[in-house]
Amino acid sequence: MVQPDSGAPESDLPTFTATSASGAIAVRTTERGQPVRLRIRQDELYRQPDDLAAEIVALCRRAADRGALARRAQLEAAGMSAQALAVIGMPTREQVARAEFEYEQRYGADPQIWSPAN
Repeated sequence: MVQPDSGAPESDLPTFTATSASGAIAVRTTERGQPVRLRIRQDELYRQPDDLAAEIVALCRRAADRGALARRAQLEAAGMSAQALAVIGMPTREQVARAEFEYEQRYGADPQIWSPAN
């Protein structure tokens, strides 16, 4: 279950992980996409900095999207309507699937994403 950010220590906050298809890059983020842990295999450090940064940001977005889906499920279970969820900007499964497809098109493989990580 996703818990709201209560200012608790990092380890108490729900986190979401996204890993590049090669496994060379992994990020763990808060549900809002703020990275709290980053793992980069050394050979990735030889990539163009802009390309590496773009992939890291894209992975943070993927992890955040999964966090938002978890939050959406929690709010739906509490009785919030689809219209209200749209007003507050909660993505649908279809929107997240489209974003993941775009990642796949850009980086050549489906991202491996797990939620939640802790």
